[in-house]
Amino acid sequence: MLSLIAMAHLSTLAAVDAFGGTVYVKPSTEAVRLTSEAVTFTIRKDGVSVEARYMFKNLTDVDVPLLLVLPLFAENTNRPFPQNRLERLSATWDKEPLGFAEPPQAAEINELATTYEKPFVASVTFRAKATHVLRVQFSVQPGNDDLHRFVAWRTAGGASWAGRVERADYAFKYDTKSVFHVVGIEPNWGWQWGQTGAYVKRTNFEPTAGEEFRFRYYPPDF
Repeated sequence: MLSLIAMAHLSTLAAVDAFGGTVYVKPSTEAVRLTSEAVTFTIRKDGVSVEARYMFKNLTDVDVPLLLVLPLFAENTNRPFPQNRLERLSATWDKEPLGFAEPPQAAEINELATTYEKPFVASVTFRAKATHVLRVQFSVQPGNDDLHRFVAWRTAGGASWAGRVERADYAFKYDTKSVFHVVGIEPNWGWQWGQTGAYVKRTNFEPTAGEEFRFRYYPPDF
């Protein structure tokens, strides 16, 4: 059974209602490799749209059914667990519509928790020796950290797939109406950024436990 994670959080800083992360499987698999992840975040005055594309390769000679997990993470949020969701969520599997839903055990979570992971799941079959493409889109609001705003993405889920991730591309798009000043991007993976966007490419890596990145900025009205 898919476990759910929730805990109380004492800090009053770094509050965020919802942010996403790399699609993963639990338990981890040695049969399917995540060959690439490409995620684009478009920051607007009314929120952040996220577009993610994944390519997978079944390394075996048999079909492999797996349960994909698309995570929602929340930190110091006032939004109750049952009502928290990835807005305008949609997905395709090899260009066919794919629905992500809350698992039944999601109802067991502590409704008073302020920091938690909420999973959305979908069942797929990886055909023998085949390559598959998953596309996911949704919207979130940026997090708050004092006067800063931030957009986060947890990459740790990439470690649940076989071997190392061959390539990951992460990009931010914005303009002066949404981002006044970029404070920085953590961790330092060699990010490049300017007045209209930021970008980094990673190759042949294995994400560490809890790994994530955060794009910090001042909005025009800070």
